[in-house]
Amino acid sequence: MSVLATRKVRSRRPHVRSIRLLVRLNSAGRNAVVRITQDGQAADYFLDRLPADFGQGFLLEKVGDEARDNATYHVSLNGPESSCTCPGHAYGSYCKHVDGLAALVKAGKL
Repeated sequence: MSVLATRKVRSRRPHVRSIRLLVRLNSAGRNAVVRITQDGQAADYFLDRLPADFGQGFLLEKVGDEARDNATYHVSLNGPESSCTCPGHAYGSYCKHVDGLAALVKAGKL
């Protein structure tokens, strides 16, 4: 008799997120500052536009004391093919960086 083990499907916990453009991109597409808040925790990032083969490319660099050595992320916005180099996106194929920048682009702020 064979017994198949079934794995419980993990459900994604919903997050409360917001993004705010604190400093606009300059004429060269650099030196903006955004604040991303997730579940009450705010983090500021420097934002630069990057060249991209498809869609739009951005570089986010975390600001402040809590910034880790590797807190620099490359974000590519290209519809369902959007991606980010952060651990969250690598693990779950979604992250606050992609969601936030996509919202700013949709609102016409980037």
